[in-house]
Amino acid sequence: MSASWNMAVGETSRLTSTHEDNLHQPSGMGSLANLADTFARQLFCAAFDWDVSAPPAITGYDAIDGEGRRFRIKGRKLTPFDGSCQLSAIRNLSNAPFDYLAAVLFDASSQVLRAAIVPVDLLPEFATYRRSVNAHFVHLGDAVWQSPRVQDVTAHLQAALLHHR
Repeated sequence: MSASWNMAVGETSRLTSTHEDNLHQPSGMGSLANLADTFARQLFCAAFDWDVSAPPAITGYDAIDGEGRRFRIKGRKLTPFDGSCQLSAIRNLSNAPFDYLAAVLFDASSQVLRAAIVPVDLLPEFATYRRSVNAHFVHLGDAVWQSPRVQDVTAHLQAALLHHR
């Protein structure tokens, strides 16, 4: 991983678990989705040694691998308050600013439940466009893992999480 993180993977995991009860309520302090995305970025980059030096707000992707493939990374934490598998908004999907979506579902204690790498051209099968927010939302349900072009990387992320705790 070429960019340094403010927190280690394990520290972020503990943070998301510790503050889960407070983050499901409106507070102005951030959201569980933002923490899940941050944790997902750290975990994917640790597992696959991706470069995270490009700022996603400018480039439209979060990381790049050694072969130049661009990844948008999303995470979703399932909680007793919200069991939805819907990822946070993906903007500009029609212009494909990335090559793959790397996504992970975490359980309430920040353990990896499932993780996948999805080619961008496959995302319209799993995404819904919402005009009101001008963004696509991907639902990481069972259909994602049933697609032969989706790479299940659950074991890789689980191993990275164990290694970095």
